Amino acid sequence: MAASSPEPANKGSAGHPVHERRFEELESRLAFLDHMLEELNSVVVRQDQEIRVLQQQVSGLLDKLNDLGTSVGPEGQSPQHEVPPHY
Repeated sequence: MAASSPEPANKGSAGHPVHERRFEELESRLAFLDHMLEELNSVVVRQDQEIRVLQQQVSGLLDKLNDLGTSVGPEGQSPQHEVPPHY
């Protein structure tokens, strides 16, 4: 007859209470970090959307500013407020 091999060191949850407690602590930390990562990811996505909107608004304001700049006369006043030369 062949000799039987020794039992594996892993005896399940009753094997090493210290290791089991440490394992549960690590699982808890991992779950917390997973949750935190999901929250941070959603914040980054929201901020990216807000940045895109702000970039569009700044671009529109720059266009308006450039339009105002082209309508300004030589003395820095708009042509609508120019005094006719005979005054």
